[in-house]
Amino acid sequence: MAKWRLSSILIALSVFTISASAQIVFFADFEDNSSAAVPGPEVNELSAWVPDNGGQVWELADHPGTGSQGLFNSQEGCGTSGNTPLPGVTNFSDGVMQMLLATGDDDSWGFVFRHSGDDTGYLVMFGTVETPAIIFARLDDGCGGQQCADQSGCENGGAELLQIDHGLGAITMDNTQVLVGRVEAIGSSIKVWYVDIANVADPMGDLGAPTLEITDTTHASGGVSVWHESQGVSFIDDVIVTGAGGFDATAVDAQGKATTYWASVKTAAR
Repeated sequence: MAKWRLSSILIALSVFTISASAQIVFFADFEDNSSAAVPGPEVNELSAWVPDNGGQVWELADHPGTGSQGLFNSQEGCGTSGNTPLPGVTNFSDGVMQMLLATGDDDSWGFVFRHSGDDTGYLVMFGTVETPAIIFARLDDGCGGQQCADQSGCENGGAELLQIDHGLGAITMDNTQVLVGRVEAIGSSIKVWYVDIANVADPMGDLGAPTLEITDTTHASGGVSVWHESQGVSFIDDVIVTGAGGFDATAVDAQGKATTYWASVKTAAR
């Protein structure tokens, strides 16, 4: 499995954030003394990532898929499931949420967004092995929370609003396969992408047709959290939230430079 040279990725993201800072409202790369973090390096501090579930334990650790540091979820089990609010992101309405994902387990990562309470908001779940699917659901219907999705009836159970095969085939469970999970929420339109980073020229650019599309008018704004379903010994990295313009609002020069750097990263992958 290809391993990515994160120093090149960080250069690309630094160029991106400097030229398009008006659109990037949050970026955490979990690197020490990072100049790319938005709004500042404090978002990379472990103390900033406080799970709602006291049984979940985050660690900063070397990521075998990227060759650099990521946020590692050390505990497994349905009872450790739940949200970790993105520090400072409390009033998201329209924009893009994206993170890099890797798995050492067979369960799921996700984004909870536009949420204003434990049972108010949306959940997008990125399944891996046990449930090879993307799931869109509402917290209002009992989904998410501190439980596995099959326990809430939100995985092959009917409480979810939409479930679609992720199309990624067999996902490697050793944290070396890096996946991009992206959610675009503009008004009532929700689009989701879930792709292997090895197949992406520029993860801040066009990822092709979305895997899942749905419209829903229930929630207009609220916080953003990373959610997991018993997803132990697994990593997330490069967590990004944009404003309404998304990545399309990136300055042309920055987008071109980012694409060039990503091409060099792909060439260097081994």
